[in-house]
Amino acid sequence: RKRLWGRNALVVAQVAASLMLLTACFLMARAFRQSTLQTTGFARDHLLMVRLDPRLVQYDADVLTASRELASYYESTVAALAGEPKLAANWVMGDLAAALNKAGVEITASKLSPQQLAGLLKRIKDGTISGKIAKEVFEVMWAESAEADAVIESRGLRQITDTSAIERAIDAVMAANPSQLADYRAGKEKLFGFFVGQVMKASGGKANPQAVNALLKSKLGL
Repeated sequence: RKRLWGRNALVVAQVAASLMLLTACFLMARAFRQSTLQTTGFARDHLLMVRLDPRLVQYDADVLTASRELASYYESTVAALAGEPKLAANWVMGDLAAALNKAGVEITASKLSPQQLAGLLKRIKDGTISGKIAKEVFEVMWAESAEADAVIESRGLRQITDTSAIERAIDAVMAANPSQLADYRAGKEKLFGFFVGQVMKASGGKANPQAVNALLKSKLGL
């Protein structure tokens, strides 16, 4: 009898535990369902989800989310650019912010749409123009509410990537500055920056900086 009583008690305990578990699951499910029905206190269509790249520093993230309008502009620029969140952040917080401040207007009154800004950044990304020339293009775009490609083409601002053209400019600069060339080859390596500057000046700032550096190093025997 004791064994039978023990087995019965065990069965009862197992049934009781199962009932308690089922009850707990039911209560949790009901609580979760009720929580989804609760109002958040603001309309869902008033929410703005901003995707911030983890490569952005905290300062960038704070600035870009300072207002709903600025965050929306940045998000739209990144979407139109199909990536490059850091490049977009630099321009939104840099040249665009400076232009807005100078004009005394908010982001909602920007002369350039996110798509227009993205169009400029695409030309930096694909090497059509350098970052320096991009600033010149931006100024014209802002003044005329123009598209980047139209400004680049109408003003002949495409970056020079033809190595033979860059080499000719380097040869001309070296020939025009024999004393600096002699000093450089005598050990004054800081003059390398001088030659870079002269070549860029000769090309109207349109020579590809990376190509200039590489070709200069080759010409100077570095």
